[in-house]
Amino acid sequence: MATREEASGRKSRRGWIGLVALLIALMFVPLVWLLMPRRFLGETLPSPNGYDDLIAAGRLVTGDIGKVADLDKANTNDLRALVEVNSDALARAQIGLGRKSAVPLAKSPSVEAHLEGFNTLRSLGRLLAAEAALREHEGRTADAAKLYFGVILYGRAMSTGGLIHERLAAGAIQYAGIRGLNRLAPTLSAEESRRLAREVERLDRAREPLDHVFNRDQEFHLARRGLSMQIGHAIYRKQMQAMLMPTKAAAKQSDRLNQTELRLLAATLALRAYRLDHPDEPVPPSLDALVPTYLEAIPFDPFSQGPMTFKAQGDVVRIYSVGPNGRDDGGIASPSRNSFVGDLLLESP
Repeated sequence: MATREEASGRKSRRGWIGLVALLIALMFVPLVWLLMPRRFLGETLPSPNGYDDLIAAGRLVTGDIGKVADLDKANTNDLRALVEVNSDALARAQIGLGRKSAVPLAKSPSVEAHLEGFNTLRSLGRLLAAEAALREHEGRTADAAKLYFGVILYGRAMSTGGLIHERLAAGAIQYAGIRGLNRLAPTLSAEESRRLAREVERLDRAREPLDHVFNRDQEFHLARRGLSMQIGHAIYRKQMQAMLMPTKAAAKQSDRLNQTELRLLAATLALRAYRLDHPDEPVPPSLDALVPTYLEAIPFDPFSQGPMTFKAQGDVVRIYSVGPNGRDDGGIASPSRNSFVGDLLLESP
């Protein structure tokens, strides 16, 4: 018969064995987690999805898009030739723009396959901008204004639910639409200006936070790049985050620039409507006068976290952002979009 001490010893050994087994199991939990295949769900897709139409339209694009890449220098004949040969692509694109759209990342089997579709969409964006420029060359300003706004919508449609490179490309595509619509603002009626100001403002308000895009981008690449990248990311997470900081900073700067340009366009269109509605006093005392009739809220400057700067001298009104340097330079225009010198203004229409 076992003594009380022997029984106690056996219980103690069993306890230690159980503890060691538990510790070993816990050590394997992270490994098992790493070895499990990651499932990327992506965003909920609308049905029908306008993105599918845009991809289909992009695959129909033909001709030398590069010949009219610089719309400021493109001639009417080159624009017309490109637009005429791409009538089917443009018609299909309009179907897509009339529907809700989201990037179907979960359906992309690889990063490379997704990038192939992305390059197709960039060509379509240039084609849409070329069509708007052609109508402007032809003096069909109402059609051109509608098409330039369509270019802005396209930038949002081709990037919603997508990755960071799509978000940044969308800003570049939208810039062609922003510049064109700003240039045509003096030709618009009060009603057209008011409607477009509200639509641009709503588009800006519906912007997805950039951090959400960063997170989705990371999850997509981890899921599609395989086990080695997942293990590397788990081990060197902090180092990888540090390496990505300059890229993220540049992306945030570019995104703020796009946001600023959309808000300046909304303010420009609202000002146009105000001037037409108040011919005897065409200069508003401040941005507050544009709310709520022409804008839902005073446009804020992403670079100052305060209202856009408003200055009036006689009948001349300037609405601008202080730009990346965060300093009011008196409305002196920056020499380029990405310069840290001067203020950000849309070209005087």
